[in-house]
Amino acid sequence: MTTVQTRSLAAAVEDAAKLLATAPEKAERAAWTILRAAPNDPRATLILASARRRLGDADAARVLLEPLARAHPRAARPVYELGLARTATGNAAGGTV
Repeated sequence: MTTVQTRSLAAAVEDAAKLLATAPEKAERAAWTILRAAPNDPRATLILASARRRLGDADAARVLLEPLARAHPRAARPVYELGLARTATGNAAGGTV
């Protein structure tokens, strides 16, 4: 049984999100754990993408964020993160979905 199965998915997502600012590598691992239990969870995908960007892999973040932002165009955070990732890769399109 995985950690995610022993406690609520919401709590796991919240814990992973809290790690982003201070320990993005741990947030990335937590996001992968969540995604193994809930492969289509957009919150975990967003955390994973944000962690990748914070760890210097803006291209990987962009690849994760583009479909997420298209699927949830009214959600501010994926579009914002996409803008940050695109800016970091030199893409002038910013957060345009």
